[in-house]
Formats: sequence, structure tokens, C-alpha cells
Amino acid sequence: DIGYRIMHLCARDASGIDEIRRLLCGHRAVLVGQSGVGKSSLTNALLSDASQAVRGLSLRRPLGRHTTTAAALYRLRSGGELIDSPGVRRYAPHIEEPRDLARGFREFGKFLGECRFNDCRHANEPGCAIREAVESGRISRERYLSYLALLETLARLQKPG
Repeated sequence: DIGYRIMHLCARDASGIDEIRRLLCGHRAVLVGQSGVGKSSLTNALLSDASQAVRGLSLRRPLGRHTTTAAALYRLRSGGELIDSPGVRRYAPHIEEPRDLARGFREFGKFLGECRFNDCRHANEPGCAIREAVESGRISRERYLSYLALLETLARLQKPG
């Protein structure tokens, strides 16, 4: 609903692989995500070989095992380039100013600048257009909660010590 194309891919049965190959033609893309979600398996499927090491999830915990340890760039035979990156367990984007975070949520765009206060962080301020859009269902509550979690992370990272 917010303008991102969603594709369903499976490295195991190759569903969606030809379609994503066509989309990658002439472009450079990076696979980013948590450990164990299949980034290297997808890379192998796109390369039509098994050049990337892959491992199953941990038996003790449903987490990946950091099989990929460094980012690697691959040229696809069909054109384009693909970067396979190591998995992440925690995500904290580098954002200089917390007020800039809202611009990373594309569905917030038409509401930015509509808040009562110019320095609104869209958390607890009265007259917040973003919060009003969440309450009215025009912005997903789940996405808004993700925004608040990132805002809290940024605040924690900016505290000295």
C-alpha cells in the first residue's frame, strides 16, 4: 500500500528467480537482512551455481549463523550486479538528526509539515499529523510502531557514555 513492490522468491524451487534476474538487469542491488533469511541461497540461485556457502539455522535458537562474513559483489550473467552482505542481528541506521528519521518512512511523506509544531518528532506531541493519520488508519500502526522503536534507538545511541 505504500508503493513498494513485493516479490515472493524461493531459492529452493527457483520460483521468482527469473523475474528478479530481469529486474536486476542493468542495476546494482544489495541483499540485506537478518542472518539465516536466505540471502546467500538467493545469491546462489541468481548466479546459477553454489558459490556461496550456506548453512541451516541454529538448532538451539532460530537464528542464522553468520555464514557470510564479508560483503561480496557478483556480476550476473543476465546483466547487473548483486552484493551479498553478512546478516545482521541488530539494526541501527546512521541518522545524524532524529527528526530526519520520518523521511525514511515513505507513507509519512504527505503528512510531514502538517503538524502543529515545526520540530514535531511524531511521538507524543499534540497536533501531530502523523499520529492522527495512524489513528484514522491512513498509516499502518505496525509501521508507526517501527518508527517509534527506531526513534528510541537513535535517542539511546546519542546519549553520551
